[in-house]
Amino acid sequence: MSSFEKWADANGYKGMTIKEMVSGEFVRDWYAYQVNRMEASSIYIYLMSLICLFKIMRDKELITSAEKDNICRIIKSFRRAKEYNEVEGKEEKKWLNKDEVRKLEIYECKDEQEQRVLDTFLFSLYTCGLRISDVLTLEWSHITDDRHVDKNQVKTKTKHKIAPMINDKGKAILERYKGKGKYVFGFFGEDDAIGGKAFYDKMTKTEIYINRVLKRIGKKIGIANLHPHMARHTAT
Repeated sequence: MSSFEKWADANGYKGMTIKEMVSGEFVRDWYAYQVNRMEASSIYIYLMSLICLFKIMRDKELITSAEKDNICRIIKSFRRAKEYNEVEGKEEKKWLNKDEVRKLEIYECKDEQEQRVLDTFLFSLYTCGLRISDVLTLEWSHITDDRHVDKNQVKTKTKHKIAPMINDKGKAILERYKGKGKYVFGFFGEDDAIGGKAFYDKMTKTEIYINRVLKRIGKKIGIANLHPHMARHTAT
């Protein structure tokens, strides 16, 4: 039984209906329970997997668009709340300065796995802030001859399609992974089709792992709370 199932059983949510699930009450209770037990970034990764689930439920007409929008609005409100350090009354660090980027570039990883995590972060930084999820699912077929990433990316706010360019440092990272499989960084295998519960479960676990490794690297070189989205903000 997963920790979520144990919590649901102990708090009267086991066997809840779909309507009860999208009411928002159980998400608020679960968040309140976890907020003092987990890193905020890890909590939000779990919640993002729920957003994917609610979108699938909407597509299958198990819930309405209004119900999906309502529960997703509640979940995203937790993200806005965590972006500010309420204890110290100041905004959290969101991006890196040049010296911090340089520390990451010269950091000597202890093993291949740590190097792979750091490379995904730096590659995101070197491709105009490509989302970490898009770096993880980047295929060699997405890289054009003129060194652009063509995945039909859409900017979050403007909704314009973009094809981020890979700079020389990003190209050097790619050279280390050539010939190692369909997906550039190897977090997914040849048979891992994008979409479906198994994929989203694996994506969630992978992002949690990357968060954990980046925090460990950041702690070693003096960058507090280093996380994947920091590359996106830094590039911006």
